[in-house]
Amino acid sequence: MDFIAKRYGVLPSQCLAEGSNIDVVCAEIAIGYEGYLNEKSRAQAEGKPLPVTNKYSTEELQSMIDSVKRDKKIDG
Repeated sequence: MDFIAKRYGVLPSQCLAEGSNIDVVCAEIAIGYEGYLNEKSRAQAEGKPLPVTNKYSTEELQSMIDSVKRDKKIDG
């Protein structure tokens, strides 16, 4: 709560009373994007490529694609 309240400039009690899960998701996405931009700037300043970090392995992504393809064949 403290992180979201600081980010949006409200009291934590106001955040609890009026906030929703969407506020948490938006704040997490925004801070992640800010971190990405900071890393990108740092890498460019040092003349290095931006490090790529993936949340999923190649195998997990392929499994997801295969699952969608299977479901598509069943539905249509």
